[in-house]
Amino acid sequence: MDPDNDLPRTEAVPHGIPRTVQLPKDLSRLNDPFPLLTELRHIAPVVRARLHDRWNVWLVTSYQAARHVLLDTETFRSDHSWIAAADAKYVSPMRMGLLDWDPPLHTEARRLVRPAFAPPAVRDFADQVRRRCPPLLQALPPVGTADLVAEVIEPLVNSAVGTFLGVPWDEALGRGAAALIAPVDDDTARKHAARARDALAAHVDACLSESSRQRTSLLARILTEGGPGSPESWLPRGQVVLQMFVAGRQSTVDFLATLIRGLTGTGTLARLRDPGAPLTSTVEEYLRHDGPIVRGVWRFAARDGHIAGTPVARGDTVLVSLAAANRDPAVFDCADQVAPLGRPHPHLGFGAGPHHCPGAPLVRVMAGTLVTELARRFPRMSLAPQQRDGCTTDSVFRGPRAVYVRPGGEDADA
Repeated sequence: MDPDNDLPRTEAVPHGIPRTVQLPKDLSRLNDPFPLLTELRHIAPVVRARLHDRWNVWLVTSYQAARHVLLDTETFRSDHSWIAAADAKYVSPMRMGLLDWDPPLHTEARRLVRPAFAPPAVRDFADQVRRRCPPLLQALPPVGTADLVAEVIEPLVNSAVGTFLGVPWDEALGRGAAALIAPVDDDTARKHAARARDALAAHVDACLSESSRQRTSLLARILTEGGPGSPESWLPRGQVVLQMFVAGRQSTVDFLATLIRGLTGTGTLARLRDPGAPLTSTVEEYLRHDGPIVRGVWRFAARDGHIAGTPVARGDTVLVSLAAANRDPAVFDCADQVAPLGRPHPHLGFGAGPHHCPGAPLVRVMAGTLVTELARRFPRMSLAPQQRDGCTTDSVFRGPRAVYVRPGGEDADA
């Protein structure tokens, strides 16, 4: 076992608060965080945990407790103004736009952007992905080794998501986005991320105006042109789209890399060529088993309440571990094993409640298209010998840095 995955040390906390576990700097940096999350769930459905050696939070580890927090939007809010100023400085600058709003502002903003994620718009997005995928796969070498992350997944996601949002991908945008999803574990990192956020929001706002003018993005037109009661007076459109781009882009890259590595490594990819193959349930099972969000999603107590019988005080910070909840054996049989050809599960990979990820249909479209095209073109594809199980260490999300494959199979060089 990775020594970093040992159960963190515990220590007493004054005033009757339960014993506190010291979490690693960032769970996404662990090669395999799930043994640790399992141990925490064995302690309790919600445990007191310390982040960055100085911030005490409630870490939710069970499925039912996670759903309770995500659905009880009166007690557990998204706006971090509910917590003490001493704790607020630790909140990531990536929290902005929809991610940091509560009703009624959040409800109105979601209502406004909903047409961009409606079935007709998703079908248009799917058509774009189907057009973009074949040229990327045709460029893969028939023999030798290729990195699917660098050569297929990142270009596909950058292009498709950038076009959908109305924010064309470029390297400068990528560097700024990387600063926003880097773990914020000290004041220097936080200030750097805050500067990147402000600069990128202005850049994104300019891109939206241009995309709306050229009518290349429905979402850009909605946010820019508005209509009666134009949103420009109350909706920071640059923040809305920047949060979608930064969080949505990297988490999608990480998930697709995890999915393809898993299917290729288990020999499951070729079995998904057939029209009747359970492609949808396979994608959902990987979202449950090894999604890109490890540490969790934030909520802040607006009033005193309870989580699984544990009292939580107004102003407390709650961290819902979607990864731990998605492997809760009380809900999922053989929770720590992936059953890619099984039935779909009610996982929390996209959250739950009003903050359920609006981009979930887009992720599913890209996953289904990429798996189908890879299975059809490279049914004998195998992981290359240099493939490692390591995951990203510079992001709050978790996924393989690279997925090295032999597109033609193990004997492609023979």
